[in-house]
Amino acid sequence: MTKQGKRVLVIGSAGFIGSHLVECLHGKLGWDVFCVDQGDVDLSKPNAAKELPGEIDYCYHFAGTMPTYKFYELPQELLTNDLRVTLNLAEWAAMGGCKKIIYASSNEVYLDTDVDEDSRLKLASLLEARTSYQVSKIASETILNNWSQKAGFEATSFRLSNVYGPRMHEDQVVFRFLQFAHERVDPFRIGGFDSSRQFIYVADVVRLLLDLRDMNVPVVNVPGEEANLLELARIASGLSGYSPEFVETPRQTGSPVVKRMMSKHEVPVWRVGIEEGLRLLYESLYL
Repeated sequence: MTKQGKRVLVIGSAGFIGSHLVECLHGKLGWDVFCVDQGDVDLSKPNAAKELPGEIDYCYHFAGTMPTYKFYELPQELLTNDLRVTLNLAEWAAMGGCKKIIYASSNEVYLDTDVDEDSRLKLASLLEARTSYQVSKIASETILNNWSQKAGFEATSFRLSNVYGPRMHEDQVVFRFLQFAHERVDPFRIGGFDSSRQFIYVADVVRLLLDLRDMNVPVVNVPGEEANLLELARIASGLSGYSPEFVETPRQTGSPVVKRMMSKHEVPVWRVGIEEGLRLLYESLYL
């Protein structure tokens, strides 16, 4: 047992954010870190949680369906798989498996903009395949919040904006724009010039995740730096040193013009600005 004596379990440890968190935990804290990925234990199966280690102080739950195209192609699989995982982890914690679950949710729970943790949630049309992702996040948060109150463990869900950085999914907008820039694609096609999102570099997310250990709140929003897609494309193309023609194309179905989260909690402010973050990611990919 290490000096601090803490035991941390990372579910989804081989994924984008999970792998960065594991590196940080191993490199700075010296805690006992246990890593589980889908290839190790299929937590959607009955009784699978029995294979997890016990006496865990903090369990980081990143086990969710990615990449984004699966929201549209496999909505039924996404919803059932992700909810089964959360239900099994909640049952495991209720039986004494861990003291606190910290769950990776998403800003996709919101349809509105300028929203904080107290804002009412509105459900998108059930006819849209993407709604399966929204429902899975809302339901998982609800399961953990209610079960934790009854069973004596803690649970905090953190709603993320668009996270980017090394090892990110290739179908995400930041990765695709940098790929266009590297290949010097011209014209540079953008799904809605004025579509505005918040972006946060993965190292800043990891800093927040460490703080969430001691925050006893059910939900925390994780805002990022705001930029519209045209601004993002200009920064990306500038890194490759060319000036393409930017062509606006229709937005993705169900995608709002602006999505902006706020937080009523004192969460750490991002340190890596979007221009620096895109440069760091571009250099890691192509230089």
